[in-house]
Amino acid sequence: MLHRFHGLEPPSADDFELRLVLTSFRRRSPHVPQRKLPITPTVLLRLRGALDLTRPLHATLWTAFCVAFFSLLRKSNLVPPSASTFDPSRHLTRRAIQVSKDGLVVRVTWSKTKQ
Repeated sequence: MLHRFHGLEPPSADDFELRLVLTSFRRRSPHVPQRKLPITPTVLLRLRGALDLTRPLHATLWTAFCVAFFSLLRKSNLVPPSASTFDPSRHLTRRAIQVSKDGLVVRVTWSKTKQ
């Protein structure tokens, strides 16, 4: 825009000097990923208040929220982005949850980060 305002043609996309300037901008302002805020007990309880556990979908969601919260799972471990991208080697399945006398044992087969 500024070029045209002064009656000049803008540089082409493959212009060497333009590429240098753009590279410099990228170096000076590195990408900072947006971190998602953690779910707190207060948020979890507010979610519970919005659900009717007599409805199967709501009961399923509450179970998923609790499993994710208490096992510190990332969303990507719990649910796929879509039904067509479900991968049992990456996402939680019923087989991965065992009931023991002390509670639940959740087997996570894949993680974005190994901790």
